[in-house]
Amino acid sequence: MLETFKSIIVLAVPSNQFNQEPLTAKQSEQYFRSNYNLGNTIFFTEKVCVDGPFQHPLYKWMTKQRTYFPCKTKIRWNYEKFIILNEKVISRFKPSKVLNTQYFT
Repeated sequence: MLETFKSIIVLAVPSNQFNQEPLTAKQSEQYFRSNYNLGNTIFFTEKVCVDGPFQHPLYKWMTKQRTYFPCKTKIRWNYEKFIILNEKVISRFKPSKVLNTQYFT
């Protein structure tokens, strides 16, 4: 999918709040880059809190957006996905959802 849409930027934000990401942020990035064809449009951040009292400001902003459906505020699990366009969250997907090109056409 990343090869098809060159203007898409993916931000990978590791978190261990759900005890699913024991690696450091750098180790996580190395693992994913060596096992998946990620290309140059995916960027990895440091580990952050995605929910709760220490929630990172990005996640506070994304979960407060009401431009997507359903309007859940709590992050459910690792790999929750948000699509942002023109500084608005336009879609949000559960962690088990595999995104493909149909969401970007």
